[in-house]
Amino acid sequence: MRWYRVAAAQGHASAQCNFGIRYANGEGVPQDHAEAVRWYRLAADQGDARALNNLGAMYGTGAGVPQDYVQAHMWANLAARFQLAPGTDQLGTVRAISVETGQTTWVHEQRSATMSLVTTGGGLVFGGDVNGRFRAFDQETGEVLWEINLGSSVTGFPISFAVDGRQYVAVSTGSAATASGFIRLTPEIRPSAGNNLFVFALPVRD
Repeated sequence: MRWYRVAAAQGHASAQCNFGIRYANGEGVPQDHAEAVRWYRLAADQGDARALNNLGAMYGTGAGVPQDYVQAHMWANLAARFQLAPGTDQLGTVRAISVETGQTTWVHEQRSATMSLVTTGGGLVFGGDVNGRFRAFDQETGEVLWEINLGSSVTGFPISFAVDGRQYVAVSTGSAATASGFIRLTPEIRPSAGNNLFVFALPVRD
């Protein structure tokens, strides 16, 4: 708590929001919804999304402030703003960063938002996007080695497993809140919403 208080007093929005959470839940301090709102406001003034969302929840339930659904809606909308960074129309990024140097070794950028990834011991990175594309990257170079269109947003977490010595990769598609939010930023992309599970067998090495 001491370090949260120091960082919050110095104006760090994340610490201010965390301090608000602790007052809201009574974690390490006496529960005090009004004090939670005060810290949330300080963080929200700096654009902290969690604080904006939590402040909306406080107004929605009337905890620490008079219940006000208009205010709750306003703060929730501010928390849920979606926009691309200025100067780019590329929403999706896969970035390889060396843990030894902190340097970016390669970047894959694309219009459609990218989703979860999984790496394999064989030097591959599998991942999909909200436009339904599922790919295998070379983890050293970022080169796309294989790609397939699954039709619906790749919203599940891909996994790799082996059966009787054969390696497989499985991933699911379908609708999800995160995918829907990303699609609003790329209105020309319109995948289906089919919920499916795909399993692919990797080639057998000689």
